[in-house]
Amino acid sequence: MFYSEKIIITLTNLLLITSVWSQNTLTGAFTSLANEQIKLIGYKGLKSYAVDSAQANEKGEFTLYYSEDDHGMGYLSAERDKPFFCNP
Repeated sequence: MFYSEKIIITLTNLLLITSVWSQNTLTGAFTSLANEQIKLIGYKGLKSYAVDSAQANEKGEFTLYYSEDDHGMGYLSAERDKPFFCNP
């Protein structure tokens, strides 16, 4: 394998790895939702879909992830189906 082919393969691998890690994060803390499952719900047109979900810790802290494709309005939903609206 030639030196230039090795460089191209290495750069391609680095590009793939960084694209996987290029997610956006939403972190928060709702003390009233401690130890509950929290979902980030998004919209595509008029249809809603679950973007991500996470279990809040004992302090109500959580982290949710979304991609560049998930843009626009969304809301957070807890186990009690209590919505918290957000517009990133």
